[in-house]
Amino acid sequence: MESPVHTLQRYLQEGATVGLFEEIADVLDYANNFLKTRDGLVRNRDLITRLDAVIDQILDGDLGVSEADVVRSHLPLLKIHDRIIVYGKAIFKAL
Repeated sequence: MESPVHTLQRYLQEGATVGLFEEIADVLDYANNFLKTRDGLVRNRDLITRLDAVIDQILDGDLGVSEADVVRSHLPLLKIHDRIIVYGKAIFKAL
């Protein structure tokens, strides 16, 4: 089974730039707990410090975007007139 961190990494490598808050929070919590169980290494302490900073930024809203920001952003609006396969969660709304 693939770890949540590897799943997020693959998601980002496939070009995703936006993720659901709860899912990203779950991955960061998993990574934080994983690193803290292996806290003996100096490198892990540095990663924990950096991860904590990212978590603080997310909780403070510094890295968040609203649905309106995404819809009205530079991201392309695609009209698809064929069947598609969606892997993972998706939300479809009529415009």
